[in-house]
Amino acid sequence: MLTLYIISIVALGLAADQNRVVSKYAGYRPDVGITPFLFDLSGFIGNLGALGMIVGGFFIGEWWWPFSALVSAWVVIAICRSIPPSIGWLLSILGAVVGSACATMVFVNA
Repeated sequence: MLTLYIISIVALGLAADQNRVVSKYAGYRPDVGITPFLFDLSGFIGNLGALGMIVGGFFIGEWWWPFSALVSAWVVIAICRSIPPSIGWLLSILGAVVGSACATMVFVNA
């Protein structure tokens, strides 16, 4: 369950960070069909989901679970900052989907 917890925080944090990097710093927005809505939604889900999972980690696991997940997320986000904005929006949407799925599995099995 610790693995799913860490994956959920890493994916949600990555979704929130890529949304911020792509939209604010690179000035890029996807413009095909429903992707602008999904891109904005992934940033919203990433921010609230990561915060909720960090707080929830203190209640469903040991005290060091949130700490280890935040360190893992920091490393992954630092590595992924070099991804070009033309595909960063896709990583934001996929991160929100994977993070939400893992968070759901963590709380269903808790």
